Amino acid sequence: NKRTDEALVMAKDCFQSKDDQPQAVALYASMLDEKGQYQEAKIVLEKGLERSPENVQLIFMLGTLFDRLGKKEQVIDTMKKVLSMEPNHIQSLNYLAFTYAELGKNLDDAEKYARKAFSLDNNDGYVLDTLGWIMYKRGKVKESIPLLESAFKKQPNESIIADHLGDAYKRNQLND
Repeated sequence: NKRTDEALVMAKDCFQSKDDQPQAVALYASMLDEKGQYQEAKIVLEKGLERSPENVQLIFMLGTLFDRLGKKEQVIDTMKKVLSMEPNHIQSLNYLAFTYAELGKNLDDAEKYARKAFSLDNNDGYVLDTLGWIMYKRGKVKESIPLLESAFKKQPNESIIADHLGDAYKRNQLND
C-alpha cells in the first residue's frame, strides 16, 4: 500500500532526526513491525533502548518482536523484565501468561499472571482469552468456556479467540 510506504518513510525520517525520543523509536519500530520487517524493528528498538534503557514501552515492544521472531525464551525474559519494573503492566502479564500457555509449560505461573491481569482489567478480551485458554490447557474446560465466550463477545473478529472457544466447545461436546 502506497500510503503505508509513505508513512514508513516519514516514521524513518522522524526516527533518524529524533532517535533520542522513545516515541520516535516506538513509531518507527511499530511501522516496521506492521510491514513484517521484524528484524529491522528489533534493531531499531535495541538502538532506542541504548539511549532509554528503562523505557517500559520499548522493552515490551521488543518482547513482542522476539515472539514474532520465534524466540520464546527471550519473550519470557523480556516480559519478566517489564514486570520487574512495572509489576502491574497488564499487557506483559497477559503476554507472559499466554506464552507459557502456548508452550504448555509453567501453567501454575501462567494462571497466576493471567489472574493478576484479570484482576487489573476483567473487561479486556485478550486477558479473558488468555485466562480461559490456560483453564482449557489445565483440563478445566467447563471453567474455560464462560471466559472464552466473554473474550469472543469482546473481540468477535479475533480468530485465535474463536479458535480457542471452538476447541473448548468441542472438548466439552458442545458441537452445536
